[in-house]
Amino acid sequence: MGYPMPVPVGTDPTKAYGLFNEAYMTEAKLEFAFQFLQCFEFGLIKASIILFCRRIFVSRRGTLMDWCSAILLAIVVLWSVGFLFALIFGCGKNVALHWAPLQVLEESGCDGITPEKANLYSDPILDLLILVLPFPSVRRPQATICIWRLNMSTGKKLAVTAVFLVGIM
Repeated sequence: MGYPMPVPVGTDPTKAYGLFNEAYMTEAKLEFAFQFLQCFEFGLIKASIILFCRRIFVSRRGTLMDWCSAILLAIVVLWSVGFLFALIFGCGKNVALHWAPLQVLEESGCDGITPEKANLYSDPILDLLILVLPFPSVRRPQATICIWRLNMSTGKKLAVTAVFLVGIM
């Protein structure tokens, strides 16, 4: 998968092309399986971080942090399920086009790359929203239950803030 497949010496070019297509289809099936699992992976990781923040920072229902984290959790679930369906049904009902030879894919008119681009652009935006979730609101810092409202010394609050900011890197 990471290097060109050597063709046996003396192989007919038509047969060599068939060998290449078989190797391509095997690699494409593996890639599809990884992308399928990646939809669950990204969604569950993002949801676990949001639920962790809810566990730490939401002390009462109805607070701004409660509402923001609940809305963000719903967005993450919809994002994950949406990209799962976009991956599976990106070429209509013909799921096998994901690992079909390139000529068949081009003839079908299926554009399987657009959902991947949308995922590529929306994932960092969602990550940024999750990362800034525990930080205080600029306009209404008293309305949020966040790091700076925890019952700790200023040094510990700075340390916890630094731990959350490591995620940005």
